[in-house]
Amino acid sequence: METAEKIIRAQADNVARELFIKENMAFIYSCAAQVAGHFVDESDDVFSEALAAFHDALTNYEERKGHFHAFAKTCIQNRIKDYYRAQNRHRHIIPFSSLAAENSNGEETAFEVEDKNTGTSETAFEIYSLKAELESFRISFFELPKAAPKSKKTRDACVDIVRYITGSKELLATVYNKKVLPVKQVLSDLKVNKKILERHRNYLIMGILIINGNYEILSEYFDSEYRRWKQ
Repeated sequence: METAEKIIRAQADNVARELFIKENMAFIYSCAAQVAGHFVDESDDVFSEALAAFHDALTNYEERKGHFHAFAKTCIQNRIKDYYRAQNRHRHIIPFSSLAAENSNGEETAFEVEDKNTGTSETAFEIYSLKAELESFRISFFELPKAAPKSKKTRDACVDIVRYITGSKELLATVYNKKVLPVKQVLSDLKVNKKILERHRNYLIMGILIINGNYEILSEYFDSEYRRWKQ
């Protein structure tokens, strides 16, 4: 049975819903762990939030919203981030060990982000979430500057690639599910240089995740051409 048919049944029948959720339990755990930055089990509050978000995603999903699992992943991420924000309203320091730096000896050192205002906290959570997503692609957040295009011509080509991929639910499914860029389709339709896809893979994936995800603050720091296209 196709996923679309399973979703329709799950939206209409509680037994089918529970079966669909059971089949997707590994996906739910994975999404929760990516945002939390650590292994998650059923006793964690984060998992409860992820499960509730998946229920909501299943209830509210429509085909026009794109690939279901991409939609559900965004719902889970948003709910967990809201949960963390609520937890941290009563704190002054956000532990941010997942964004550890390196000292002069190459050793990893943890640091903290002071939560002086809402903007700082929101930015920290978006970075945390993006870093977790990038890790699922085996991309280090701190290696991204090396992958950024240097010339305007190459940057424009990257913009076209990101726009092309994020405009197709099939290509997005390839990126999210297979963790690869749809190189063959891009080369066929856009006629771009294959070296751009090879050299700037990490930068392109970051652009896809930011544009397709819910990263309002990070998008403000991203390329203005991406922001202009998104509006």
